[in-house]
Amino acid sequence: SFQGGFYLVDAGPKLSAILQSLSISVNELEGIFHTHSHDDHFAGLTTLIQADHKLRYYAVPAVRAAVTKKLAALTDIEEWQFETYFDAIDLKPDIWNDVNGLEVMPVMSPHPVETSIFHFRAESPEGYKNYSHLADIAAFRVLDTMVTEDADKPGLSPESNATVRASYLSFAHLKKIDIGGGLIHGDAADFDSDPSDKVVLAHLARPLNVEERQIGSGADFGTNDVLIPGRQDYLRRQAFDYLRSYYPELPNSRLEVLMNNALTTFNPQEILIRRDRPVDELLLILSGTGEAFEAAVPQPTRIAAGELFGELEALQGIPATRTLREKSFLHALSIPREQYAAFIDRHGQRAVAEELAEKRDWLRRCWLFRDNLGCVVLNRIAIALSRAELEDGPVPETLQDGDFFNEERCFAKKANPSELYAIGSVDLWDIDAPFIADIPIVRWKILELSRRRLQLTGDAAVTARAVLAEV
Repeated sequence: SFQGGFYLVDAGPKLSAILQSLSISVNELEGIFHTHSHDDHFAGLTTLIQADHKLRYYAVPAVRAAVTKKLAALTDIEEWQFETYFDAIDLKPDIWNDVNGLEVMPVMSPHPVETSIFHFRAESPEGYKNYSHLADIAAFRVLDTMVTEDADKPGLSPESNATVRASYLSFAHLKKIDIGGGLIHGDAADFDSDPSDKVVLAHLARPLNVEERQIGSGADFGTNDVLIPGRQDYLRRQAFDYLRSYYPELPNSRLEVLMNNALTTFNPQEILIRRDRPVDELLLILSGTGEAFEAAVPQPTRIAAGELFGELEALQGIPATRTLREKSFLHALSIPREQYAAFIDRHGQRAVAEELAEKRDWLRRCWLFRDNLGCVVLNRIAIALSRAELEDGPVPETLQDGDFFNEERCFAKKANPSELYAIGSVDLWDIDAPFIADIPIVRWKILELSRRRLQLTGDAAVTARAVLAEV
């Protein structure tokens, strides 16, 4: 975590469960620093493309190229589409790269696939603080077997071997090392004299042995190491940004009135608001995840940061229509119902708030927008919705409430628009395709449906790749 933002170093399997256990949703992530494309560092990318915004992807060009090819093969998409799901930012090896105040130096590391280790540093009141992340390094005895004086033969030169060792053993206030021996993992004994303040030994499926426990620390799941204590209230800053997405036209001084309310932390598995009970306080979710249960709806709706839970009930003075239950630790800004209703009426926002809430609820009932979309993104979509009209005519495919069409234009600007005709009275929302094509989880769902529809037509010559080739 840096300046209130969360970053991953690599993305392993079961990433959704890991993030939930840490009370972080995928939409709260800023980006990922990627060391290499082996499965145990790579498989979680399929979780990251389910975010409601493009995460920044930091890696050296060689690693990004390998990862792009592997992800394209895994998901059956073209390689160029990698940058439609991630904001790819190449890092230069062996120098400090500035990432919004966080400095990172990738160093190429010998491994069966293109791999880098990462050195991070940031300024503190006492000077720079350093963190080194040594993923899947090689043991020194393995490196020694790769040394050759012949430049025409594969292997490491003596100079390269010395450079790699020096990078591994450079000082850090905190250093994480992947050990385990064998050909592609490090050996704890190589770091017996490491000058770092703290060494953490990782990447083992067994407890540390006696020798290892005298060289480095372990790290139970959820362990925190703080190198630079944060002195800012990032949660309140986030709360203000979320409120701004609901009322972008109101001046900051008006919204700040709501910011004087208390921040509350709730435990996992706790019911916060129960259906058919009065809503005394609205909860603006700031971090963590929950689930909402609605009558006659079999599956709960995922609730994540940015949600203003209980808003419509508070404005209309009715009992809660959904039950809110926590899946992880959750932080929220609690706003009294009377204060919020008075605030809305004072600034003439009741009609705006009710319309926005109703549009969000409708969007959530649609398969396309049901999963992993935070309220900030849902609000942007709801504001952009406009009415459209249909004419009576033949109907080759029957669409019902929550369905959508013309999705191919999200990918191919020159694609022919779908023909759709009304049977009786139809309410239809229109939205510019490029607006939602930049939302990774929505883009992926549209791609899935496009493939299914192409298969249903029986036209084997037309594939999803052909539709996408226009871009």
